[in-house]
Amino acid sequence: MPSFIEQYASEIRAKSGRFAECFGSVPRNDVERRLADEIARNWMPLPQTTDPRPRATFAVDGASASRPLMNGASFLVCQSLLAGKDVEESMVAVEVVRGGDVRDANRGLDRLRQFLEFRIAADHLDRLAGGMLLIDGSLLSDLSHMLYLRPMRLGGYPDLRAALIGAYLDLVEGCRQRNILLVGVAKSSRDSMLCESLLDTTSPKDRLCDAEILHRFLGGAPGYTRPILFGSDGTSARGDDAGFEPDDAIMSRVQKMPCFAVFYVRLAQGEDALRVDVTGDGIGCTEALLSFKRAWGDADAVAPVVRRLVSQHGGASVYNAPLYAVDRMVRLSSQTVDGAYMALLRDATGHYVMADRGTRRFTRG
Repeated sequence: MPSFIEQYASEIRAKSGRFAECFGSVPRNDVERRLADEIARNWMPLPQTTDPRPRATFAVDGASASRPLMNGASFLVCQSLLAGKDVEESMVAVEVVRGGDVRDANRGLDRLRQFLEFRIAADHLDRLAGGMLLIDGSLLSDLSHMLYLRPMRLGGYPDLRAALIGAYLDLVEGCRQRNILLVGVAKSSRDSMLCESLLDTTSPKDRLCDAEILHRFLGGAPGYTRPILFGSDGTSARGDDAGFEPDDAIMSRVQKMPCFAVFYVRLAQGEDALRVDVTGDGIGCTEALLSFKRAWGDADAVAPVVRRLVSQHGGASVYNAPLYAVDRMVRLSSQTVDGAYMALLRDATGHYVMADRGTRRFTRG
């Protein structure tokens, strides 16, 4: 047998010094020294007081799966769930996409899952009035990506992109009208928006991943960053699909949106930092999204949101109890997709349908 482990060990030892620099807390150059100083200056301890104005909390999440089929098509399955006190609503979508480019099917899958998440929440906002709605992911990044997607026809959706943006805007506008605190919580972030703001630059040569500076220069201490208020800087084109300009009807609604406050929080010693996005009106900020570019916000303004997140923290494996609970209920197992859902597809079509050979190799019988 090949001695892969021994070869890997030798390779890692030979590069250990360079690899260690990715994890060590010692700044390596002037830019990193400045970042270390700035992140320490903008890192606030967690509030010690409890939330004086508790809100009923609801969470929404989705799950999806795709299977390349033996005839060259792709089978897409998506589901979403909105859950909280006295509320449990679900929504599903199933499509078969013809054509051999699996990347197109995967793009459609991501958009369809997001659409279900936003739609299920937007359709039931009356039942959440005055509460707090948690979304798994980054609200601002979702917007900046969706605005510039190209139109996509998928199954019964003439333009899934338009349906996705419409559901998102319905959600933001509806939360504003019903005094719902809308918060996005991302478990991980590869963005550099904090780094750029700390250095006041967007130069790629100075840009480090936010997760790196939060990990290396804070010693794993609990706390949160001063919020960054995003206006038009948060609506710039992102992603590989960027290139399609949004139409006037969409932009007229975007112009009326509130700005976003974005910050990071570490809820316990040594844990990963979470990225948190909250609409500006939820923290008393009246600035419209397109009325400015970017600015630092007041740490005290997001302290009530931090208190609520602290109260929902359940340990390293349960970063947020409401989101963790809805994730456990909505997730799709391979056994369900490859067993029950595939069998239902065969029954409905009256044809023998199977995943392709490459997929079947990794499917347990």
